[in-house]
Amino acid sequence: MEKTRRTEMTERILETKTVKEALKEAGIDCKVKHGKGTSYAWLYIFIDRNTDHDTVLNIAQKATGRHGEYDGGINVFRDLD
Repeated sequence: MEKTRRTEMTERILETKTVKEALKEAGIDCKVKHGKGTSYAWLYIFIDRNTDHDTVLNIAQKATGRHGEYDGGINVFRDLD
């Protein structure tokens, strides 16, 4: 069965929410969103400088089941402010 655009949007929203909740449970303050355009399926996580990148990535991968090339399409960025 082919996915509709609405189904894809719902899955993205649920995935974003799942990752936010998993990181919040771990005590990590961050912003989570999906890419747009050609990076539509990528998950972007923005953390502060003091947060461990690898820990955030591992939690996000476990929460989403993503793995493989390019860390499963998950980017973790440090806030430079």
